[in-house]
Amino acid sequence: MRKAKKLIGLLAVVGAAILRLCLTGCSGKSVDVTKTLKVKFSGVNGYGTATLSDEYDWIDEVNTGKNKLQLAQNEELIRDAVDYTLDKKDHLSNGDEVTVTVKTKEVEGLNIKFKGDVVKVKVEGLKEAETFDPFQSAEIVYDGFAPNGTAYITGGNSSLSYELDKESGLKNGDKITVTVKPSRGSIENYIENYGKVFSPDKKEFTVDGLAAYVTKIDEIPADMQTKMQSQALDAIKANAAKKYTAEGCSLKSADFIGYYFLTGKDGTNANPNNMVYCVYKCTQTLTGFANVDGKAVGGQTHDDVYYTWYQFTNATILPDGTCSVDLSNGKLCDYRSDATIGYDALWGYEYYDLYGYLDLDSMLNDTVTQNIDKYSYENTVKDTAPAPAESDTSDTSDTSDTSDTSATESTSSDTVSE
Repeated sequence: MRKAKKLIGLLAVVGAAILRLCLTGCSGKSVDVTKTLKVKFSGVNGYGTATLSDEYDWIDEVNTGKNKLQLAQNEELIRDAVDYTLDKKDHLSNGDEVTVTVKTKEVEGLNIKFKGDVVKVKVEGLKEAETFDPFQSAEIVYDGFAPNGTAYITGGNSSLSYELDKESGLKNGDKITVTVKPSRGSIENYIENYGKVFSPDKKEFTVDGLAAYVTKIDEIPADMQTKMQSQALDAIKANAAKKYTAEGCSLKSADFIGYYFLTGKDGTNANPNNMVYCVYKCTQTLTGFANVDGKAVGGQTHDDVYYTWYQFTNATILPDGTCSVDLSNGKLCDYRSDATIGYDALWGYEYYDLYGYLDLDSMLNDTVTQNIDKYSYENTVKDTAPAPAESDTSDTSDTSDTSDTSATESTSSDTVSE
């Protein structure tokens, strides 16, 4: 009886094993998982693509399930147990080598031994595509004034996108890199659609041809400085002729003594971008009433010394290298100081106005110091010895200023004597 039970138990175990083998359809089979593997190459040389093909075609040899459900379940387990990885998939050239790495793992319930590790395949069969230069019909255009110029691309290929790494805040000499990409999709798609490849896909340009605001007084040529000084002097003479019409009153001299030059600091959006002050030391002869011991005494003559300026703005270097200054749009100093001589007005005694400053420090403060938050400046003003005073009064006040406020000495001068 016991022997019969043992026999029945043994038969049950064997039957279960046979059944398990039947369910898996595999009985200790060994399979090379790379034997059906193919790597296909498409596209053109330099931009080829690689794809895997037929890598799992060996499954049917080891999957012998008894019904469709079992076959599907087994195949899912096998595909999950075997993984193929391609090291390079695109931008391939003939002669390159791609590597397929296979990783496997055991699957419970499937008695299959997977073989296969690494497969190396040489790239071949890629076509040679027609190559064209995407920059041949493209032009980079610069506009505006340095250092705030702009750049953009005109022309080019309509199927491509041109991207500039810098489009604004430009000055001559800056470098711009333009990158070309397909307007839509990847470069591989582009090649497939057009059968062409563009090269190069990047190009560097040097900014030039921008009009530039002058940043240093030395950038203004000598002939233009002469014109500016001449215009300034004419304005000073004309103003004196209009304001001092009484007998014995005249502009005795006007000496150019240098520049105050202001240029806008980066990021301040200074307006105007630069200012050029032509500074003059003037001697004005005045005849009239003088204050003598507290009394107004007529018939007195005195030479008063004062400092004045004439301002130009937005001096520019044009693309052809010439300098442009709007000489017709200058401005004469409108600050007024009291002269030592006056006149008898209907409402009482009045001093004549001097159209400028009695000292250079006050002028520097009003024109330069008050603007240093937005402007850098250059000062070439060099004071000169004052003209000797000619006076019939007992007034001993000294109206001259021999202080030197210059950064560098002026190299040109204009003088008028009347």
